[in-house]
Amino acid sequence: MSLTPLSILLTAFIALVGIADQWSEHAAFATWRYGAVLLVLALAYEWSWVRRCRLRADILSPSLYLGRTGEVEIILHNGEPRPLRVELAPHLPTGFAADGRTRAATIEPHGSHREAVPARPLKLGVRTWEELPARVKGPLGLSWCAKPCALGAHLKVAPDLLGRRSHRAGIARTGSIARTLAGTGQELDHLRDYQPTDPRHTVDWKASARMSKLITRVMSDEQHLSVMLVVDAGRTGRSRIDGMNQLGHYINTAARFAEHAMANDDQVGLVVAAERPVTVLAPARGTRAVTRIRAALTQLEATPMETDLVAAALAVRRLVRHRCLIVLLTDLYGQAGTGGLMRSIRLLVPKHLPVVTGLVAEEVDHVASDEATEWLDPYVALAATDYRRGLTNSAAGLRHLGAIPLITRAATLESCVLEQYHLLKTHRRV
Repeated sequence: MSLTPLSILLTAFIALVGIADQWSEHAAFATWRYGAVLLVLALAYEWSWVRRCRLRADILSPSLYLGRTGEVEIILHNGEPRPLRVELAPHLPTGFAADGRTRAATIEPHGSHREAVPARPLKLGVRTWEELPARVKGPLGLSWCAKPCALGAHLKVAPDLLGRRSHRAGIARTGSIARTLAGTGQELDHLRDYQPTDPRHTVDWKASARMSKLITRVMSDEQHLSVMLVVDAGRTGRSRIDGMNQLGHYINTAARFAEHAMANDDQVGLVVAAERPVTVLAPARGTRAVTRIRAALTQLEATPMETDLVAAALAVRRLVRHRCLIVLLTDLYGQAGTGGLMRSIRLLVPKHLPVVTGLVAEEVDHVASDEATEWLDPYVALAATDYRRGLTNSAAGLRHLGAIPLITRAATLESCVLEQYHLLKTHRRV
């Protein structure tokens, strides 16, 4: 129970009258005892009334996606014939980032009130929200009494979707459902001079008009790739970068990349690497392949063990018999030399083309370049510089072996991977 300013004022007035009664013989000052008793009885009445009042809460939870800020809607129902003044402290379950701001509302008699709470999921899976902390102002306006509302709501968090980039990728979306659109199946390879045996429909009339001679389009079948996504779900996936652990960034990138590959009619598979390969999905096309990958990613959690990337590379070699593009999402720091990452790359090249991504936090660049203001700052800057040097050395080692390293921030990870994917596809490197 918390006292309102009105009850604090009454308490102070009763105390002043009581002090005056100690120093005065006037009989009127003795009434402070009755005022104190009445105030205590009024507070007890409010506490009892709030405990019995009919306040109920429901949750409307839309689809929540990892790392994307969404809104959880709280609906408060007032079952009393009088207005209720309510304050909420919507503490979300573990695995969500919220503003923690207290919200106040007045609910009309037998009415409802909706309150939207922004929430950013940081972990996958189903989170149970058992109780909503709240308090109600008493009918006499003297106190706020706790009135927690039982919820028992389940908030399901899934890997993020491709979003607006899906329109550029050729996916039509409605809500959280994605489907492929029909493509041409062929693409322009080059132009050449017309030959008498060329079909008439292959003539490029605009190019012919510009060149003042007949020009023929030479078409080639659209290139279809096989892509293997290798996600590192080991110990390093627990480290936090830009508000979310590394594994969360890997999961979102892998899920959205799978949608993008599906839109381009490419085959996509998945290997989840930990102390052993946890999930192995062969490359496949279509919505079913993306659904399988998203279902596997939804169950992922970072393990406390070191990742065996060599076992993951062997799993890819057993799974894919022809040349494919391998997108490896892992931590590059300290991987130079003869570590597991380098041994796994040697197993994959030159038959396959690995693209290895590594994340670097924004704070690292700021710390390395900021001016020192405290005695510890030079040592912190030195550690940040050493971290950057370690990433650069790992990238150089990967490049020497024939892999393509990508070192980027979490906000640009997906765009860098997709840009490299399209560049390799355009140049027919795979």
